[in-house]
Amino acid sequence: MMVLLDAELFVGTSTADLMVLLWLGATQRHRIVVRDDQATAYTAWLAGLDEATRADWERVVGDGLRQSELEPSYHEVWVTARGESTWSYPHSILTFDDAIDFLQRPYRLLLENGLTDRAFLLSMCDRATREFLEERISREWVEAEHCGGLGELEKRVKKVRGHVATRMRSSAMFDSDAMRPGAPSPKSEVVRNLCYPDVHHHQLERRAIENYLPRAALERWCQLAQGRTRDKRKAQVEALFALRDDQRAHYNMKEGFEKDLPNVHRAGELFAVISGDTRRLLHHGLDVHIANLYRDGYVHFHELERAAVVAHVQQFAREIVERIR
Repeated sequence: MMVLLDAELFVGTSTADLMVLLWLGATQRHRIVVRDDQATAYTAWLAGLDEATRADWERVVGDGLRQSELEPSYHEVWVTARGESTWSYPHSILTFDDAIDFLQRPYRLLLENGLTDRAFLLSMCDRATREFLEERISREWVEAEHCGGLGELEKRVKKVRGHVATRMRSSAMFDSDAMRPGAPSPKSEVVRNLCYPDVHHHQLERRAIENYLPRAALERWCQLAQGRTRDKRKAQVEALFALRDDQRAHYNMKEGFEKDLPNVHRAGELFAVISGDTRRLLHHGLDVHIANLYRDGYVHFHELERAAVVAHVQQFAREIVERIR
């Protein structure tokens, strides 16, 4: 996040407190920039530092400027020495104390499942995006919240949207549960409508994360089994890829046609023509734990489909980076 410091901060704020900003910049958690680096208040303070600390400070401020020119930050926080904090989206004007508190809090990924959904999102990322997010997750600067389904995610989003400071540090991703193209479930639409326009979010265009699994990952899943189970899995994967792209995107990968029978009307005519061995092999679904292929490292970036819906997830991940950096 871009942090713009008023020169007046350097009069009356203890050097020890200002060193917190130095650490935030030196670790590249945030970009620290002085709004007027020629102001007397700032240059006098800088001159009073020891040589090593002054060099570190100048490097951090210089890096912040260069990084912002190359890759602009979505959010900016202006830190002022006077008045009260004014929270606004995406630019806030904060007192020093409020800024320090805000800048040290983690960025939150609001997910239905904190493990598999996080692994899915990272699997969709190019190398640079993935490394950026993984480093920050490992340092607990980014936290993947396990909300436990759309109902609980709805409750979490309701809390987040009411606080500018929290929604500036939050992104939500959730299944559409769509049984046909362009028809998200009512529960998923409730969450999307709660997010828009205040909470950064992505509603998957395919039914769920498992509908983005590339064929190569599913073939590895086949190899994890032995004997008849392996043969059955291979036959199921063949049947799955005998479907049209739109059918495969909205098929119930976990529990198959059987689970969808009570709500089959929501699929319209999408699967009406499926019959014979294809329907039999896909009747019960592939595996209720099939999404664990993301978590267990069986999905590789270069094998992902070159499809618009995949690109949209990748764009969402890049937008998260823009909001964090």
